[in-house]
This record gives sequence, C-alpha cells and structure tokens, in this order.
Amino acid sequence: RNSWANERKLDWSDEENAMRGMIDEGRSLNAKGTGITGGDPLYDPERTVAVIRRLKAEMGQKHHIHLYTQIPFDIKWLAAMQEAGLDELRFHPPDETWAEPDKWPQYTKIWLEAKRMEEARLWDVGFEIPCIPGSHEQMSGLVGWLETHKFRFINVNEMEFSETNYEAMLSRGYRIKDSETSRAMDSEEVAREVMRRHAGAKISIHFCSSPFKDRVQLRQRLSRQAERKARPYEIATEDGTLVRGVIECPDPKDMIAEIAAAFDIGADIMEAPPRADYTAAC
Repeated sequence: RNSWANERKLDWSDEENAMRGMIDEGRSLNAKGTGITGGDPLYDPERTVAVIRRLKAEMGQKHHIHLYTQIPFDIKWLAAMQEAGLDELRFHPPDETWAEPDKWPQYTKIWLEAKRMEEARLWDVGFEIPCIPGSHEQMSGLVGWLETHKFRFINVNEMEFSETNYEAMLSRGYRIKDSETSRAMDSEEVAREVMRRHAGAKISIHFCSSPFKDRVQLRQRLSRQAERKARPYEIATEDGTLVRGVIECPDPKDMIAEIAAAFDIGADIMEAPPRADYTAAC
C-alpha cells in the first residue's frame, strides 16, 4: 500500500524504506510538525501508531503530530496513539452525523472518550469539517452538540475543487465560485452563517478559506523547503522558488575557473553540470 509525504511517494512494501523517506521529507523542510490524514489513518491503526512513534523518535518530542480520522474504530487505539506520542486528534465526522450526533453512538463514544483523555491533559481534541453548501442546519447541530460536551474547537474549511474531485463535485451540483480560485460557491456563506448563529459560544469556531491554505500554509511549507535545499549559489524566495544565475558556455568547468580567478571567489558557489553541453550555474 502506498502513501505520500507531501509530494513524495512512500511504498510500504518496504516499511523501513518508507519510514526513512517520511523522515527525510520532514527534515528537508525543517518541519515543526506532521499531520497524518488519508484516506483514513485508522484503517491501519498498527502502522499509524508505528508512524507516530517513529516521528517522535526521529524528529524529537517537540515535533507536533496531529491526526485526522473519520471512521469508527476500536476505542483501544486511542490509548495506543496517545502512548506513541500523538499530540492532537481531529475528528472529521461524515456529514450524516452532524445534525443529531447522539443517533450515532459508534462515533460519539469515541469522541467522548478522547475528550475525557484531553481533560487528563494527554492531548488536544477538536473537530474539522468542510463547509458544504446548504448545510447550515446540520453544521449548527454539530456545533451545538460539541459545545454541550465542552469540546474546545472546530475548524470549518471552505470547500474547493481539485483535479481529483472536479467531476464528482460538478455531478453533485456544486459550482466554482470565481475564475481566480478553486473555491466552491456558497461554501464560505455557510461558515459565516454558522459562526453568526453561535456568536458568543464557548467553543471556538475557526474558518479556513481556500486562499489561506494556498497563500499561507502551502507557501510556508514550500518556502521552508526551498531554504533547506538551496545550494550555495541559489537564493530562496518567499514563494518557495530558487533563483540562480546561469551562464551559457561551451566549457562550464573552464568558465568556473576563469570566474573564480578573475573575481577571487570560491568555486563552491558555482557548479558545472555533468555534461559539457549544459550551462553553468552560479
């Protein structure tokens, strides 16, 4: 079974190699934390616990790990994940459970046990759901239930189109909001209505827009990765790109030697590609 660490594919037929690839990806951008998502990580809870434990061992105890899950699972895995070092658990319940959560005890018993463990200061627990157009009542029902049971936060995410869900989204009647983004029409409006209804509530409601994910979250990750991977002759930009000078010449190695002598600079800030018909970078 395969998974991904950012854009890096991990082949779990060789578990140790996959673990090393995961750690290498984290180190490549000096990651402060890891989010474990899916699919659903708890379709394979043993591997998930092993991943949490390995991340803590390799990246340090301060490396923050949060996990998203949507499915019912054996409640014993809560203690196993906590013991392995999970810092935060975010439940992502299916939308059919939102309006009346008490009708879904296979979910709520897990939520409430996780909450009990949070009160013992073992980890943080919250919820995260998409803002489905037209789901004002269902979302409001879930927020009310969570407030009653003293959960601390819920993140509500603006729905967006992607390459993988585009056709399915259209088939369900959703439309793109504008020509500049991939946001779903009326998704933000649902979030604002639910937040208005629960103004003053003790539970925190955080709205995460599609532009915020792109301009802040993704940009910061790419920027950190660029800073870590930049060679001595490259400059990392805030957008996560690398800037370098290129000199086209028939013999890059001779050019590097000539520049180093003429300007009294180290050859380590220049590089000749392996083939003579390539350009030199500096």
